[in-house]
Amino acid sequence: MVLAARLAMSVGRAVASVVTALYLAAVGFSAIEIGALFVGVTAASAVMASTIGLLSDRWGRRPFLVVVPLMTAAAGAVFAFAHTPVVLFAAAALGSFGRGAGAGAGNIGPYQPAESALVADTVPGDQRSAAFGRIAFASSLGALGGGLLAGLVHVRGHMTAAAATAAYRPAFLAAAGLALVAGLLALLLREPHRRPAPALGQCYWLIRAERHPLPP
Repeated sequence: MVLAARLAMSVGRAVASVVTALYLAAVGFSAIEIGALFVGVTAASAVMASTIGLLSDRWGRRPFLVVVPLMTAAAGAVFAFAHTPVVLFAAAALGSFGRGAGAGAGNIGPYQPAESALVADTVPGDQRSAAFGRIAFASSLGALGGGLLAGLVHVRGHMTAAAATAAYRPAFLAAAGLALVAGLLALLLREPHRRPAPALGQCYWLIRAERHPLPP
């Protein structure tokens, strides 16, 4: 399930990475505005990844493997039908649109810390290298396939914003559909039962107790 979800998300990410900047330029964004959007997306994605990494230790991995792809699907649907700058900025931050998704990077969004932790939790230690290798391979295949799907866009000369939205709509709907598939696949995952991670304050006192045990 993790492999299939990673493949679907990588295809969708690759499609979005190819067409997002082109679409923004087609609807009238300047180079500075596109750069500002990508900076905002990168910052939002970093905050989300760090937050998910912390929260998944306490609440489990699977919720984030479901919710984040659904957020990406929602962002793709917004890009498929909207060309208002404020709406596109919000959707890009929500879905991490604009981040690279090449075969080498294999970026699938800010839920990757939860995915990696789930694989580490469920795969025996002597098989983890092979498992992560297969995931990276699936990501590379997805990036290649997504680059081909970018051909769904058919642009004919100069277009109005509404015409550009219609031209790029199939590609963004494909990205949204693939993210939706990844989220639904994550519902089928089984997460092993484990004790939730202690809070930071609890960690301090546990470490202190280990280093300075009370006398009998």
